[in-house]
Amino acid sequence: MVDNAFHVLGLTPRARWPEVARTADALLAALEAGDPNAEFYDTPLGPKERTAGAVRVARALLRDPDARIQQEIWWEAPSRGPAPAPERTARPDAGAAWGWRDR
Repeated sequence: MVDNAFHVLGLTPRARWPEVARTADALLAALEAGDPNAEFYDTPLGPKERTAGAVRVARALLRDPDARIQQEIWWEAPSRGPAPAPERTARPDAGAAWGWRDR
């Protein structure tokens, strides 16, 4: 999810509410002042344009506990890759000792 509130604000789920509010206020001021450093934010799919509306929505989402949990889940999802393949046992015949058979 590229519109994740944490990405929009440039924070991680470890950020507490005071930091979220402070960061949102600072970004809104920077956007109003035309600061080029505030115009884009990083996402797992590359940079995306940051708007004052996106910052306000992100702040509101992170203030609501239920919405924040969803944002935390989606913040984590892209960073996890596919599950690693299970490792084979050191002894290929170990499963047979327990009565298992390969399919």
